[in-house]
Amino acid sequence: YFLKSNKSYNIASFIDDTETKHEAALDEEMTEDAENTAETEAEDIYEDNYESADTMEEEKEEAIDHTADEWFSDIKGIDAASAIKNSGSESAFKAVLKIFYDSINDKYTELERCYYENDWKNYTIKIHALKSSSRLIGAMGLGERAEKLEMAGKENDIDYITNNHEAVMEEFLKYREELAGVFKADVKDDDAGKPLADDYIMESIYEELKDAADAMDCDRIEAIMKEVEEYAIPSGEKERFDLIRRSADMYDYEGILDALSK
Repeated sequence: YFLKSNKSYNIASFIDDTETKHEAALDEEMTEDAENTAETEAEDIYEDNYESADTMEEEKEEAIDHTADEWFSDIKGIDAASAIKNSGSESAFKAVLKIFYDSINDKYTELERCYYENDWKNYTIKIHALKSSSRLIGAMGLGERAEKLEMAGKENDIDYITNNHEAVMEEFLKYREELAGVFKADVKDDDAGKPLADDYIMESIYEELKDAADAMDCDRIEAIMKEVEEYAIPSGEKERFDLIRRSADMYDYEGILDALSK
């Protein structure tokens, strides 16, 4: 348990042997490579299908009419006709939609980090990727707003980015909830059977994480995060804690502190 006056992290139980750490590093590298490949393939599909969209338009419109009541018809913020046309087929659309859904947290974290570090070069690159992937899945409004941020980045219009970044990120994160229903069968409930962390426990967790991040103590952060796994995080805290967890995985102490301040 997290106690303010008597802290216990049970550090010894969290020390992995060299082989386990090596395997974890390989898994992380393979995952990153797979995600990068998936993103590249998705953008390639987007470019290829946009070029041939005019010749396929009539055929795709007939397909949309035929499948108007299918799984994708009620997804808010998604233009199914554009999505299937851009992807090439309904099955390809669902595949790229799953890639988009799975990458939301990582893309959000990357964009937030570039934004708060004033890394406008990489911000422009990553917002371009968001623009392309948004259009590919039929999120045309998000794609349009991402394009405006991309243009602002290219023109070094930092004022525009500052005034619009937060709103675009909020819109982006809404797709995580919207698409969760589509892919709920693929999501495992890791919190089943765990006690819910109450307000006192969450406050204690956040205080300990803040102290550890201030001290740049990765071992302490790892121990805290491991102990947190014994609890179910309240729904109202999941978004923030997920951002903290991802920042911790990347040893991003500033990212942890930024998430804690929200």
